[in-house]
Amino acid sequence: MAISKSLILRGMNGSMAGMTFVKQQDRVVVKEKATNVRNPRTAAQQVQRLGMRNCVRAWQQMRSQIVSGIRKKSKYGSAYNSFVHENLEHAKTAEVSKEDFVVEQVIGFKASIGTIEEFKGIGTTNGGGGYGVIIKTENIENIAKDDDEIVLLFATTESSSFQQFRVRYDSLQETGTGKLADFPISGIGFEEPVIFAVWFESSDGKMSSTSTICRYN
Repeated sequence: MAISKSLILRGMNGSMAGMTFVKQQDRVVVKEKATNVRNPRTAAQQVQRLGMRNCVRAWQQMRSQIVSGIRKKSKYGSAYNSFVHENLEHAKTAEVSKEDFVVEQVIGFKASIGTIEEFKGIGTTNGGGGYGVIIKTENIENIAKDDDEIVLLFATTESSSFQQFRVRYDSLQETGTGKLADFPISGIGFEEPVIFAVWFESSDGKMSSTSTICRYN
């Protein structure tokens, strides 16, 4: 693979003379076109394919709810690339259905991917007329601003899709065990199990914390 900044090649996209030209942001990547394509089926390659298939299906189901939280990317990478990179190993042992998707199938996947570590000491409560998440905020207290946000990816166990909720950082309430983020979700019983991930996003679009989808209760 070669990278070209030639003025002649800059607008090219496609194949020619055994070479493939792919435009990536402000550069053109030149690859030799494969001439001997096989379909390997070793055990390791089958597991790799399973992981990729599960990553693709999980991304298709959750993209619109999680993409804003994926802020750790390489210079020429995308949110999708980061999602696959962080989740591929877990996805090799998962089973994400294309036709019969339920949110329980993505427990253990990373939802947001950032440079800030995950929250610790997460708990939940149904007080205040909404659904509350109690978080330890030590890892963001020195950088968080009032208009930054805490984001919740949320669903009940039998749901086929997630919802996303947001609250401002300055709305968090002090408790004896952490800070309470109270999200406007109603109709959830106190003992009802839920699937969620919670993370931090800065208002300037530069920072987020990593989070993992988990089952609670």
